[in-house]
Amino acid sequence: MHLGVYKVIFKNTSQNKHMAEEIKNQNNQQQDKKGLKVVKTYETVRVVMAMGIL
Repeated sequence: MHLGVYKVIFKNTSQNKHMAEEIKNQNNQQQDKKGLKVVKTYETVRVVMAMGIL
């Protein structure tokens, strides 16, 4: 389902690791402000976490 995403992620691994940190930081900030926005960004974080497992 997310194979296309993985291909893009693996093209720039070092850059995406940096992006992953930013996404985590953004997610923490959004969690404090709005619960609804977290649900939307949680999908991105889940993909990033799956990338870490792979």
